Amino acid sequence: MTDFGARGDGHDDTEALRAALEWASAAAVPRALVFPDGIYAVDALIVPPQVRLIGIGGGSSRYPRAGRSGA
Repeated sequence: MTDFGARGDGHDDTEALRAALEWASAAAVPRALVFPDGIYAVDALIVPPQVRLIGIGGGSSRYPRAGRSGA
């Protein structure tokens, strides 16, 4: 994910993840996006069916990001 600018340190990584999803969904074959251990704060994302999200580490996922309605 760092190739797309995601930092995984709790700051807003929405744009980096959107760029990674766009790259992955443009492929003719299914792709996986791997997230190193960290905290990836994002707003709404649409994950295309041919893209898989894989987290490495012992953390957990949470949506929506802190500070947004419903968090």
